[in-house]
Amino acid sequence: MKRTILLFGVLALSFGALAAPLPFPIGEELTYSISWNGIRVATATATTSIEMFEGREVLALRLRTETYSFFKIWPVKDFHESLVDLETLLPIEYTKNLKEGHYRCHEITKFDFEKKEAHYAHQLKEKKKTYAIDADTRD
Repeated sequence: MKRTILLFGVLALSFGALAAPLPFPIGEELTYSISWNGIRVATATATTSIEMFEGREVLALRLRTETYSFFKIWPVKDFHESLVDLETLLPIEYTKNLKEGHYRCHEITKFDFEKKEAHYAHQLKEKKKTYAIDADTRD
C-alpha cells in the first residue's frame, strides 16, 4: 500500500511548480497490479479528469486501490481524491477514505488560501482541526 500512496503523492506534487500545461493528459488512467508472494491480489488505478465542483471547473486526481474478492487475508478498498484549482494548481479539497482489514479512516481536508487555513474533518470520529497553511501548501 505504501507504493500506492507514494504514487499518488508523486502524481499530486509533480505539477505543483508548473505555470503552464500539465505534465499528463487529462483523462489519463494508469492501472497497476499489486502482487503478494507472486500472486496478483489487487489493483490500483490513478485517474485525472476535469469536473465541476462548487460551481467551477477543477482538476480531479483520484487513486483507487482494491484487493480482488478472493484475497480475504487483508481486504483493501482505498480511495484518495485531490481536487485542484486549474488556474493556481493549488488544492481545494483532499479526501481519504480507507478500508483496510478492520481499519477504517475517512478524512476530508478543505483548503482556504484566502485565510491561509486548512480545515480537517475525520468523518468517522467527528474530529475536526484547523491548520495554518502557506501560500503554496499542497495536500
